[in-house]
Amino acid sequence: MNAMQVFNYEGNEVRTIMKDNEPWWVLADVCRVLDIQNNRNAARRLDDDEKGVHLMDTLGGGQKMTIINESGLYKVILRSDKPEAKKFTRWVTHEVLPTIRKTGSYSQPGAAQPFTMEQMAQFAAAVAAQVVTQIVPIIVATVKEATQTAQPAAPAATAPEVIPFFTSDGPAKCKLETFPPDIVRKVEEMLTAMEEQQNLNFSMIARFCTINGYTISSPAVKTYYQRHFTAA
Repeated sequence: MNAMQVFNYEGNEVRTIMKDNEPWWVLADVCRVLDIQNNRNAARRLDDDEKGVHLMDTLGGGQKMTIINESGLYKVILRSDKPEAKKFTRWVTHEVLPTIRKTGSYSQPGAAQPFTMEQMAQFAAAVAAQVVTQIVPIIVATVKEATQTAQPAAPAATAPEVIPFFTSDGPAKCKLETFPPDIVRKVEEMLTAMEEQQNLNFSMIARFCTINGYTISSPAVKTYYQRHFTAA
């Protein structure tokens, strides 16, 4: 590894080292510039190949510090809500990185350098990763909540079953009269009990018949009741 290089960004020291011919940045220095309070949380959000540990020379002696590569740097910058982040990004990409790649070390350039294609690709990848990890889960949660709270559509109304009282041959046969005798007997017992309690519930009887395999509507049950229980 090459020796540590220290450069100044508006009064803040930012330390870098060269590792595998690429610049690596001290995470604590970057977080200080971007006003990110928790360095460890920032490091946990990075992939393993975007961070590492390096023994740095400090006033108190050697100290192991977390370092991040260029891809990790972009991800950390994206996390900052500070307006300084945009200015810091431009300074890194237009001045520091082009100079390091050209000379192997940082020195104040006379003029700003444009983005390289590699930098643009890395920055785009970092932005895409940020969208996937932060924005997409929010969208999914919003859609899920909207789906859960949506009111179900009301079932389509069906026309009530029409039961004719008379045909050309005389009174029409009620549908319930065509059911097996044991079902009819049970229905009559239920109607008798309901009548005694003065609580007629034709829908309940219709459900009873349907459960037992004989579909009938509550108006048809009422027709049967009127014929067999209220006839004069």
